[in-house]
Amino acid sequence: MKNNDLKNKCQNFKQSRLALIVAALTFSTAAALTGCHAEAKFNHDQDPQPDSDQPGELRIAGGDYISGQPYLVTLNNAADIRAQIGTLSKINPVTGEEAGEFEWFYTVPLQYFSGYDIDYERLRTLKEQFTVAGVQGNEYIYRIEIRPTDPYLADQWHIYNIGQNPYGMVNLPLKRIDMNVIPAWRTVHNGKLISGEGVNVVVFDTPVDINHEDLRDRIYIPAMQIPGAEAYVNTGISLEMTKSLPLVFTHGTMVAGIIAATGGDEKGGRGIAYNANVIALSAVMPEPVKTEKTSTFLSYVIKTGGFSLISNSMGVDFVPENDPSTYELFDELYEQDVAFIHSMGNEFMDKGGEAGTMKEFYVNTCRFLNTNCEFKQTDERSRHPYVINVGSLDSLGVRASYSSTGSNIWISATGGSMGYRAGADLSGTSAGIVTTMSSYGWDETGYDKEVGAPWMDSEDKQYYTQTMTGTSAATPMISGISALAYQVKPDMTVSQLRYLLAKTARNDRTMGTLSLEINQSENDLIYNKPMVYDYGWQDNAAGMRFSSFYGFGVADAAAMVDAAARCSDDPLCVAMAQPAEAYTSSNESPCRYDEVVPGTEDRIGENNIVCTFSGFRNKDNPEETLAEEPLTIDAVSFNFYGFAYDAGNQVFSKCRKLASAEAKDQREGVTYANAVLQIEMISPADTLSLVKPLYANWGYWNILNGTTEDSDGGYSEDFQLSTSAFYLEKFRDDPVKPFTIRFKTGCNIDLDHLNKYMDVTVYGRK
Repeated sequence: MKNNDLKNKCQNFKQSRLALIVAALTFSTAAALTGCHAEAKFNHDQDPQPDSDQPGELRIAGGDYISGQPYLVTLNNAADIRAQIGTLSKINPVTGEEAGEFEWFYTVPLQYFSGYDIDYERLRTLKEQFTVAGVQGNEYIYRIEIRPTDPYLADQWHIYNIGQNPYGMVNLPLKRIDMNVIPAWRTVHNGKLISGEGVNVVVFDTPVDINHEDLRDRIYIPAMQIPGAEAYVNTGISLEMTKSLPLVFTHGTMVAGIIAATGGDEKGGRGIAYNANVIALSAVMPEPVKTEKTSTFLSYVIKTGGFSLISNSMGVDFVPENDPSTYELFDELYEQDVAFIHSMGNEFMDKGGEAGTMKEFYVNTCRFLNTNCEFKQTDERSRHPYVINVGSLDSLGVRASYSSTGSNIWISATGGSMGYRAGADLSGTSAGIVTTMSSYGWDETGYDKEVGAPWMDSEDKQYYTQTMTGTSAATPMISGISALAYQVKPDMTVSQLRYLLAKTARNDRTMGTLSLEINQSENDLIYNKPMVYDYGWQDNAAGMRFSSFYGFGVADAAAMVDAAARCSDDPLCVAMAQPAEAYTSSNESPCRYDEVVPGTEDRIGENNIVCTFSGFRNKDNPEETLAEEPLTIDAVSFNFYGFAYDAGNQVFSKCRKLASAEAKDQREGVTYANAVLQIEMISPADTLSLVKPLYANWGYWNILNGTTEDSDGGYSEDFQLSTSAFYLEKFRDDPVKPFTIRFKTGCNIDLDHLNKYMDVTVYGRK
């Protein structure tokens, strides 16, 4: 350690039968430190005698008071030692190691943090007082100051939120709104604290700065080399890349830092899984800027092996993609127990309006109704039923204003808000996330968005940021928490991970800021009838509480790690060690016009369609049905490929544009038709899921004329949409209580084509 980090100020006090030594020490905990060694003076009637009772130098080495890693305290001639805040023991509470003579293990108890009542300065600097008994019974007092080994850890409110505000925000973080990480770190498993050690995480993103000071020790290089993979594996970033698109080519580095920035290295902040290994797969490369196919990276992960999870903070907006081969790779990831953790997106309040694109004709009614502006089941990453889609909340404990919602969301995390940006209006925003950014400084890159921010009070901070935000930030938090759980349970399956996340999540009943009201209208603008745009929180028949805003709630790192450790005591968790089986409906012509709506004079008339599904058969063994033994639902999806507008048979003018020969008019017709489309799915247990909300814009235009030609969108005949709402419900195939899907739309649907392809697939275990 540096000499100026250690300050010895020793004072002698004359007291009857008491020697008081005050050692004022300020230090980082990464190095061994020496305390004060002074001569004590006693007030005796006789001449002063040398003090053979006085302890020697106080030395304190290693340790971390936040994660609970014990320090080794050494003090010669000390018979006993007590701490005002922490505890001392002759046995290492983590490893069971026994201390030597004049040695003790020092830790700060979890209770110090659990009340969230320490202030920012106490979080940054622990002021401890040791009372030491000499071998002859005299007492000596040492006062010391200890600082975290990661200097910006106290600024990472997503790890521990006490309302700290070094960022200069108008809206301070709300105390206790964090990922509850510290208790998870303090869990002891196999003689080690939980840190993500031994877990290999794939960061599938823009290139990661593999030479960043807080990441370079975490970069993992697989033993198996795949020809050509050097073009996208651990490529790093250059100054030229960073200067060209700074917010693009620092994105992956920010993500990686949230997951696994090294702990205890006296640099930067700390990742949630600060000892996990990271391999960076660069999805976006410069010259020219291009994005590789998802299938390239999934194939690499599958072929290489040895990975627990993939963290992906990227996605496809508005216009769907569908590649059957990529979908099959997601199936294979599931079979190999590699979790895919994916961001929901940041388009809740998207305005659209991009001329010459499908977004040109956005229907912005969503903004007035405070409902999701963009339907997010686009590519395979968002639609596959076993992908873990992540939403975001801000430091105030509510869904971040940007965070997209939907039936496919699984879990939420603290993705923060915009943070402090020079010249920006701060009244409507809150703190961002502190994480790694780049090895290149402002003077090199020219990036100045954070210059002048109160948090940027030293040159060292220019390699970090306090403005990371979005579901891009929430996703690596779930990845980090999952890595902690994998350390406890390395053989965890994808189904077990999803189960533990859902089971331990905090919902509105345990985190009051998450409360939601049903969003509805008594007289909808288009349909002139009562409509529901979002149902808020709902309990399904299995007792799982779900919302399209938060999924099953906000992840809890400590509860997650504990549940992973106890999986063997949980019958459901044990059952999920086996892969789920898929059962698909087989009844013909499942859809019909809704007879509840009388006549065709009504504006929506026969456009209301209801579909019911039965005859479920095992995909791998069609002879196996669900007529007798019920299935515990793991996931549900349905094939949307058969959905087609009957473009040549429309009543309303905007719907008639579906058949226009002009591309611009056709885009307008598609955008309008999809915006006023609502899709509801109802389970046999009567749980309702709003899969596609009204006014959620979407660019799906696979089939416009009721034919099987798909040249416009290029979608295959298997385009699955999913919902999480029925998780763990019991399902027995019963025509009297079927799965039901209801379509409500202002534009005519081709019923014959819908019946040709429509089916439901239920995944689960008997």
